[in-house]
Amino acid sequence: MLEFIEVDHPPPSPSDPDELRMDKKRKLGIALRRAREYSPSHVMFLDADDLVSRRLAAFVAAHPAANGWYLRSGYFHCERQPRLHLERRRFDQWCGSSHIVRPELLGFLDRMDDRPFYFHTRLTRDLRRQGTPIRPLPFRGAIYSVAHGENFRDYERILWPDHPLLGPLRRIVFHRALTPDIRTEFGLQPAG
Repeated sequence: MLEFIEVDHPPPSPSDPDELRMDKKRKLGIALRRAREYSPSHVMFLDADDLVSRRLAAFVAAHPAANGWYLRSGYFHCERQPRLHLERRRFDQWCGSSHIVRPELLGFLDRMDDRPFYFHTRLTRDLRRQGTPIRPLPFRGAIYSVAHGENFRDYERILWPDHPLLGPLRRIVFHRALTPDIRTEFGLQPAG
């Protein structure tokens, strides 16, 4: 099921990072409240430009009592680049589409009205501190789409550097072929 929820607050200024983060926090709160009405076993905040593995829903459904998971490992994708960038250990620190959690464990997000925004990079730590730790997902669960003009950072320059030493080194250590199997698993269509 897919549901669109309209919000009545004005759109943020695209050039103000704090305003963008505040807008995202408001929208996450609205989405979480609406999701709770369906009594799901888990929720995942997913950015519109990211893709998840087709194995994800079945894995979560098979573990309904688990606190949840964070995506330690995942891919970065830039349409202008022929290869994916593989992040092996800190994907959840880069990508907002990286946590799957039982909704009742996210009550502290409702009490964050005193903070203008919340960083997803703190979620794994905050859940551990409240005594409800989540575990790493045992497979690469998402592709973070980058360098399309709406990211906070210039990931293309960072991850696919045009540098005589760093470029080749990154290709060997971090880059992976964008295979038909990966395209199928994540529903990634060729640019066209």
